[in-house]
Amino acid sequence: MKQTYEKVIQLELLTLGLSVVLGFIALFQSSIFLVIFSFYLLGISLICDAYSHQYTSSRMLQGKKQLIRAAVILLLASALFLL
Repeated sequence: MKQTYEKVIQLELLTLGLSVVLGFIALFQSSIFLVIFSFYLLGISLICDAYSHQYTSSRMLQGKKQLIRAAVILLLASALFLL
């Protein structure tokens, strides 16, 4: 069975890849919904990155920074969605 952090890293890479793909599709289709969804996926990717940094003691501060970045991105995406 894989370690928990390996699953989190796989989820991080999956959401990051989907975010990039949806971002490019959104650029060509001019879809604000896809842009917002891409931002949400990017925020989830950053949350997974912050969670994976908790398993390495030397990078705990970096994980907290990533968590703050994720919160800002999710808040901005929510603001775009509501406007």
